[in-house]
Amino acid sequence: MIEFLFSNQSLTIIFTIIVGIIAFLSPTLALINKLNKKKPSENATMLINKEGDGCLIENYEKKSEKFFINIPYRNEHFFGREDILKTLFENTNTQAVTQSQVLYGLGGVGKSLTAIEYAHRNKDNYNAVLWINAESFASLSESYIQISKYFDIYVNDTKPEDIILTVNQVLYNFDKNKKWLVIFDNAENRQAIESYIPQGNGHVLITSRNPNWDKLASVKQIDVFTEDEALDFLADKIGVDKNSNEEDLKNLAKTLGYLPLALEQAGAYIKVRKKIIAEYIREFEEKQTGIFKEGRFNEKNYPLLDKDNNLSNLNVVTTWQISFEKIKEDLPETIAFLNL
Repeated sequence: MIEFLFSNQSLTIIFTIIVGIIAFLSPTLALINKLNKKKPSENATMLINKEGDGCLIENYEKKSEKFFINIPYRNEHFFGREDILKTLFENTNTQAVTQSQVLYGLGGVGKSLTAIEYAHRNKDNYNAVLWINAESFASLSESYIQISKYFDIYVNDTKPEDIILTVNQVLYNFDKNKKWLVIFDNAENRQAIESYIPQGNGHVLITSRNPNWDKLASVKQIDVFTEDEALDFLADKIGVDKNSNEEDLKNLAKTLGYLPLALEQAGAYIKVRKKIIAEYIREFEEKQTGIFKEGRFNEKNYPLLDKDNNLSNLNVVTTWQISFEKIKEDLPETIAFLNL
């Protein structure tokens, strides 16, 4: 049934859109020494020293020498950002442990993808690499619950705050010869995660659309692609020669604001549909004008938009709209299936 509903072309576009949506959208007890005000409850202490079991924090290492928990799959076609990755690596090797770093930028520039790439490239340098979905307290708590299960310290009906404190205590108690990396993805601001940042022999990487982190972390901006980067990316994505298609590629990149996510969506569509680049630009401009005229570009229709960057948001929305409408036109059963 599923095979009938999805053609290879549509499946490729759907997969690209889903990946794009994910990209758009994808305190420890040691802090007691620093804040001296957020102590674990008795239940959290029970997690750390469960009577009859010995110290779970010490015993967890017997299960595995390495932990790679909740890290999303690596993008095999990751492009660029070598300067960012180099800076992150240099900072983690020259700064003091537990020094936090923030990658910030517009939605769709590839903050999460860069963090994922960094985690995969450098996983051998750490004994534990942990990914925390920091979009909300609920998602952050769920991430910590998953980690606690890997560490074999999870107990049912435990308060999320106690689980967080306990996992962070595990990290604090790491052997001095071992290091960890914790990534907080899509954090709204400093206040949302400051009290949950672990201390000890490790590093913290944060992705956010917010540039204001005061002295909590060093901040590095991820911007849209340069023109040269955008042209190289599009030529590779579409599968055309850069030099012989340079003018069309430049026009497309400029039309999409050099935003990686919009370029990804457009490039995939053009390749799968075998579209002429100039034709896609005309279709894009017509679709974008229509969205404006119909008054559909607002937070109600697109609640996941970055409120401060409407042009970038609109470019991404337009590329998605073109792809979805083409699938709906060719395979209405596919859209019906997706809406189940």
